[in-house]
Amino acid sequence: MSNPDPTSSENASTEPTPRGRRIWRKLLLSLTSLVVTLAGVELILRSTGFSYELRAGILYLDKLDRPLPTFEGCTIDRDYFWKSKLYDKQLERAFDNRPDVLFMGDSCTELGRYDLYFAELMHQADQDRPLVTAKLGVTGWSTYQGLQQLEKDVARIRPRVTTFYYGWNDHWLNIGLTDAEVGRLKASPLYWFQPLRVGQLVLKAYIGYHARQHGGLAARQPDTLRVPPAVFRENLIKLVEKARELEITPILITAPSAHEPGREPPIMKGRWVADLDDLIPLHQQYVEIVREVARDRDVVLCDLAAAFDELPREQVREAMFQNDGIHLREPGDRLIARLLVEAYLELDLQ
Repeated sequence: MSNPDPTSSENASTEPTPRGRRIWRKLLLSLTSLVVTLAGVELILRSTGFSYELRAGILYLDKLDRPLPTFEGCTIDRDYFWKSKLYDKQLERAFDNRPDVLFMGDSCTELGRYDLYFAELMHQADQDRPLVTAKLGVTGWSTYQGLQQLEKDVARIRPRVTTFYYGWNDHWLNIGLTDAEVGRLKASPLYWFQPLRVGQLVLKAYIGYHARQHGGLAARQPDTLRVPPAVFRENLIKLVEKARELEITPILITAPSAHEPGREPPIMKGRWVADLDDLIPLHQQYVEIVREVARDRDVVLCDLAAAFDELPREQVREAMFQNDGIHLREPGDRLIARLLVEAYLELDLQ
């Protein structure tokens, strides 16, 4: 009687059964069909020019549904959503120069020149010790991006003083998700599919669903804003606490405005604010939050909003501000510089 082959049972157990082979063939066929279908959809979307990337051009659209020219110089970034194409060079320069004062903020900082006028005034006051300054403002950023920037980039620079000039973008309408929710989406696996048009289509559908849940872009609830008031307050507190943890002295800035009731820029309606009547009260609410945080956390405040409000309205509107009532002309930037010098001299720097 012959001995049985000890490997025969093992071979039999590892070989797929006819039913198992059919299941694998079906799975392979389904997977192949799915890949072919997605590839076809990808080609169609690309041929039609479809694109939906989470960048400034999505968060800010004009009435023609085209990206505003201001944001053409931006590139996509996972942490910040977008950043200036010059940002990395500016960051490297700031790291090399080790500035005494670093100006953080949005387009009012990036496009403004108050940092240069500030440096000039400080040099006139003390020519023996030139003050090194730098700015890292980025158009469209809110306190959400500012907090990421402080922890990621400014922590490596360690300036003696940092100014925080935010408040406009925080209270603009969001795209269906708050900045914090967009950040969580960027941190998810969906981020790796963003280069694909199919992934962008899914992203647009997902954001559109959330926008409809909130009643659309014209809704007035706090969660339709990029950074709701309570979160804006939390972000400012975190900015202050993180700066002090890094041994950086913070200065908070209120954002000035030339807007008047009944004369609000019409372009703001429906994309930046739900209704033009919301513009001034909403901005004043965020300005007041900055003041409260400065008072509660014992932070030096450069109250630009109050200082500009004390000026004659015609002088403010025509001489200080650009037509949008948000961004400054040269006289406005020079006034900001003078007020920042006063705030800087209040600091107890050793």
